[in-house]
This record gives sequence, structure tokens and C-alpha cells, in this order.
Amino acid sequence: MSSYSFAQELCGQYDRALASAERAIEIEKVNPWAHHTLSHIYIKKGEITAGTKILEDYEHIWRESGQAINSHNYWHLALMYLEQLDRDKAFSVRRSHILKDSPYLVIQQLDAIALLWRLEMTGFEVPHKEWKNAADITARNVKECYIPFMSAHYIYAQGRNVRRALRVNE
Repeated sequence: MSSYSFAQELCGQYDRALASAERAIEIEKVNPWAHHTLSHIYIKKGEITAGTKILEDYEHIWRESGQAINSHNYWHLALMYLEQLDRDKAFSVRRSHILKDSPYLVIQQLDAIALLWRLEMTGFEVPHKEWKNAADITARNVKECYIPFMSAHYIYAQGRNVRRALRVNE
């Protein structure tokens, strides 16, 4: 049911996806994949306050879930904070949940980079140490090419680190 709800969301059937995700949660409350669907629905519909509350209400459940979905759902919560221009909360989620336990999973690495990228696109200054951290985390994987999406994030982090280092050292 959770996968079905996400497929509906991807097809733009937001009301159906919402009903399916809510039904999946009724069946099994510890359902981080249904929560993931909800995060997409609320942000796409622009219902940021409601989406933030829903994700905050479910976040205690993610700790019982696998690290990949745990990290990714927290990334979505950070995006909700970013939509509200709350830089500090977005950074806090990145440090406390996305980067926790040394981000060895690709999804954690991509989420960490993507959040910094979005912070900058929103107009927030991202300290050089954050880009250095992202570059350090991904350095061992930067030569791997699994999918272009992943490579683009890794290359971006490396480039931002070098570019920021040059500006800092000027």
C-alpha cells in the first residue's frame, strides 16, 4: 500500500495518494514509506505547516526504521523547515539525523549534499566547513559512476569545497 501511494503521488494523483498513504498507516503505524509519500504530497501541494506537523508527529517512528529511509524522511522534514526559511532547524536535522552515525549510505550522502545545495539556492550562506565535510564524506565514492544523479551530487560537493576553499584562502 505504501509503494502504491508513492506511485500515485508520482503520477500527480495527490488525493488518491494521500488516501492510500493514510490507509497504509492505519494498517501499520510504523510505516516510514507511507510517511515519505506524505512528505511529497504536502510539499507539492504547498501545505508546509500541515506537512511539518505530520512529519514531526511521525519522526519518532523513523528511529525504528532502516537508516536509509530514516535519513531520507528527515531530509524531507529539513525541506519543510527550509520552506519556512528556518535555516537553523534545517541545519540541525542535517547534523543530528542525516549525518548521524557517519553517513556510509549513498542516500545519506546525497541527502546531506542536496540539503546544502538547497540552502544555498534559498539564499542562505553555507559555511565552508559544511562543504568540506560533504566533500570529505563523498571523496571515496566520487570516481564511482552508478547513476548520473549520484555523480552530479558528488561532483557538486567536491566543486563547492574547492571553490569555497579558494575564496576563503584569498
